[in-house]
Amino acid sequence: MLNQITLIALIALGSILTLVVAWVSPKFRAWIAAKTQNEKVEGILLRLEDFVTNVVIDLDQTIVDQLKKEGKWNKEEAEKVKALAIEKVKSYLGADGVHAALVILGIDAPTFEKLLSSLIEACVRENK
Repeated sequence: MLNQITLIALIALGSILTLVVAWVSPKFRAWIAAKTQNEKVEGILLRLEDFVTNVVIDLDQTIVDQLKKEGKWNKEEAEKVKALAIEKVKSYLGADGVHAALVILGIDAPTFEKLLSSLIEACVRENK
């Protein structure tokens, strides 16, 4: 009699555990997917920030300072330097990195360029 009760209890416990695992598993997978995606987004944004900072400092020291010394720094030159900065950041990422950024961030190429432009402007302002 005790063995039958133990057997029934074990079967019931196994059924309950199966239901719990079946309920938790998709939620766990969704949590893992969201966490992984968030980490990818954070990773690409941190890399972009590093690249932008390095490019802005580099161009400031090599081009902007010289143009200012020569009295040639103006809005048109600033736009050219910003375009160059965008291209340099994209070259540091490489084609695969740019593609990964587009996919991870869920944006198209023109929006990515606007993002880079905004990051560059923020970095320039921060470094003044």
